[in-house]
Amino acid sequence: MLDHSAGMLSKARAKPELQDVTKILGDAQDLPFEDDSFDRVVSSGAIYYWPDPVAAMREARRVLKPGGRALAIGTLQPSAPGIRLIAQTFNRFPTEAQYVQWFTEAGFQDVQTVNVANPWNEAQFAIAVTGTRPADDGKVPKATPAPEASRKPSGLLNLLVLLGRYALSMAAFAVVGPLQVLMAACYYRTHPEEEQ
Repeated sequence: MLDHSAGMLSKARAKPELQDVTKILGDAQDLPFEDDSFDRVVSSGAIYYWPDPVAAMREARRVLKPGGRALAIGTLQPSAPGIRLIAQTFNRFPTEAQYVQWFTEAGFQDVQTVNVANPWNEAQFAIAVTGTRPADDGKVPKATPAPEASRKPSGLLNLLVLLGRYALSMAAFAVVGPLQVLMAACYYRTHPEEEQ
């Protein structure tokens, strides 16, 4: 298990069911593993946070053995325009085409997707994307993330933009978060056999 957050790894260490899992502090765009090390690479709820998803997926391809498979699970853009606008203030919500493009640009073949819905909100989808490292793939060079484009305002304006975006995202999350919890509670109240 690899995470760039020491805090998240600390939480993972506290879980008895993960006691036998090795926990490593690291960056998905610069994996601390040898080439051709794994049969499978799995990422859940992280790909849309990476500054350069293509570089990170190239790293996944590098550490996979030829013929190995990568799986990334992430959220999709909400379909309702108003919800999408609010949600994108606090997170990146890629389209299915963007996920497929990231895998393809990273050199994966046989890229496939499956949409997944919450049982309490079938209109809100997440996505599972898989791709295979080609069996005849030669040595995959270590990925070098693309330099971040500098489109950010500088100085005081940047601070004001960041504070404004933070305030808007917290307000949006204060609305969206409780609605999701309420929808889940209502669903499981009427479907107690599905509660885990």
